[in-house]
Amino acid sequence: MVKIINNYTDGLLSLLLSYHCSRNALRRSYPIQPKIYDVCRNGCKMYQAGEDSLACTHCQEPRFKADLCTPAMTMQQLSLKEQLALLISDD
Repeated sequence: MVKIINNYTDGLLSLLLSYHCSRNALRRSYPIQPKIYDVCRNGCKMYQAGEDSLACTHCQEPRFKADLCTPAMTMQQLSLKEQLALLISDD
């Protein structure tokens, strides 16, 4: 689809990049990596790294799936400190 659109614009617009190329370009220009945390299935709690509880203290839902290794749910969080540092250092 990207090739079709690039052919259609006939060089009048800058070329569109594929999903893979766009994603890699974004990663190069925005080097902050998300941190992944386990969270309660119901959204009650975010578990900190190193916390060893097996169930949520609020709703008692299990933290892990049946294999007791895989978190039931996870979330990604970008460090605000790293984002601000990147913003300030950018010319």
